[in-house]
Order: sequence, then structure tokens, then C-alpha cells
Amino acid sequence: ALPRLKVAQKPAELTYWGLWEPENVMQPIIADWEKEHPNIKVKYEQHSPKEYRERLQSALARGEGPDVFRFHHTWLPMLKN
Repeated sequence: ALPRLKVAQKPAELTYWGLWEPENVMQPIIADWEKEHPNIKVKYEQHSPKEYRERLQSALARGEGPDVFRFHHTWLPMLKN
């Protein structure tokens, strides 16, 4: 078998848009995840449900959307692109 090369991973940051959970609830979960993935940082942003779908659609259409986001399953046809 060939030896595995260890490739240094560049640090990355993921943006996560949430709706209902405040940052103080999400931070311990994110911290646990980041311990297992030390080169990836997660920036959590709680958004207001008011007009969230429209903001999300617009951001995604501009290519400026979050890396991870919460959405209702009925929105899938609107977000499929």
C-alpha cells in the first residue's frame, strides 16, 4: 500500500444562518464540532424569521448566501438552484 501523504489543510470559515436558536444555544454545539474539525470555524448568525425566505433566496441568487442554512422543507423547490 502506498503511504498516505499528510496534506496541510488551509483554515476555512463556514457561515451558518439559523432561525430560532440563539447563539448561546448553538455555541457549545459548534465548539464541539470545531474540536473535531480544527481547521474549520463556524460563524453562526441567528436571523429573524420575518422575510427570512426572501433574504435567503436573494443571497443565494447573488452567490452570497451562507454555507449552511435552516429552511422549511416546503421551500426546497424555491431553493433548488
